[in-house]
Amino acid sequence: MSRPLRRTRGDLISTALIAAVSVVAVGGVWLTAPIRESELRPAESEFVTAAPMETVPTALAETWSADAGVLPGVPRPLVIDGLVVSHDAHTVRALDPADGTEVWSYTRDLPLCSLGAAWGRVVTTWRAANGCGDVVSIDAGTGQYHRTRSAVSPDEVVAVNSNDRVGTVGAERLELWRSDLVRTVEYGKVEGIQEPHLQPHPGCRLTSALTRSELLAVTEVCGDGTWLRFQEATPEQSREPEIRSSVELDSPTAYLVAVGESGAAVIDDAEIVSYSDEGTELHRLGVTSPAVEEQELPYAPVT
Repeated sequence: MSRPLRRTRGDLISTALIAAVSVVAVGGVWLTAPIRESELRPAESEFVTAAPMETVPTALAETWSADAGVLPGVPRPLVIDGLVVSHDAHTVRALDPADGTEVWSYTRDLPLCSLGAAWGRVVTTWRAANGCGDVVSIDAGTGQYHRTRSAVSPDEVVAVNSNDRVGTVGAERLELWRSDLVRTVEYGKVEGIQEPHLQPHPGCRLTSALTRSELLAVTEVCGDGTWLRFQEATPEQSREPEIRSSVELDSPTAYLVAVGESGAAVIDDAEIVSYSDEGTELHRLGVTSPAVEEQELPYAPVT
């Protein structure tokens, strides 16, 4: 019979040192984790949306108001599942539309970059060391955490939003995510390229983006001109965009103003021009309005 193993004093010291190092490592991760510097105040109970009105009101009157910060890509109040979502530099709040009372709130010590909504959730993007790549989705009705993601992103982005996807676009890069915040497509500049030649138009400056269903449309200024690109919102590989068609535009200030499931419209030299996703021009209408001619780019209107 072999002799039983015996613990020596040296074994105990080694074990204690390993345990101490592990505790310090875990504590360091916890102390430096961005999500730690946040405060989520969920709803006391799940919010129930009021029944829709059965008749059209004959007049409207203000019943309450709330401060709202200025956020690129959010040109009007964000409404989801009957809640009004307001925001300032560091806080997102869901408000009861009946009286403006706070249902839930989420605060971080990071600047808010963009704000979107889909799938019954509010998707918030925050500026951290990796740019505007710290993403948190919150259930709209309960105010509870749903998903998070973190990736390298530009420092300045605007939201790209539809019923099916949420993402961000900056001058150099665009990303779309599905409901679990897994990326479905990246377009533009890629940090730490693992496989070269996957991006079809590197080095271009993105000026606008819109998505609807399985269609993603972008405008960009490249060395060979200004282009409207139609592409798949869910390519086979998220790192390799699949372009349906490209349309050369007249002006470097052209940008998207609307998108459908099979086409999009751009404002281009005081004209709104619509195209099919095959690149065929469908209609052209002259317009003159500072509201559409003096937008900051990149631009992602809510449609």
